[in-house]
Amino acid sequence: SDFARRGMRMHEIPAQLVFARIMMRTNALAARDEITVALERAEVLIHQTGARVFSPRLHAERAAFAWLLGDEAGRTRELREAERLFREIGAPLRADAIAREIDNAIVAPE
Repeated sequence: SDFARRGMRMHEIPAQLVFARIMMRTNALAARDEITVALERAEVLIHQTGARVFSPRLHAERAAFAWLLGDEAGRTRELREAERLFREIGAPLRADAIAREIDNAIVAPE
């Protein structure tokens, strides 16, 4: 059924996000393509299934990836979006943690 297929795709979202995080922590830049594909697949699945609850996690993972790539502007942009979305879904503690991460990045010495 369509409901079952959508449910299976929804379960794939956190799997893609965890896979991207593991690849970032273990293979880092050597796995750049695999990380990109996993994050893009998670985004597509979020849109296909309407599982917006995963959107803030996607942006948090994109921020981590941007940091690995040395893209501080991209990291900050993704962190701000993750913070906004965590607040939107009613996860203030996670949003506060990300806000602290943004503040630390902004004041960190070059």
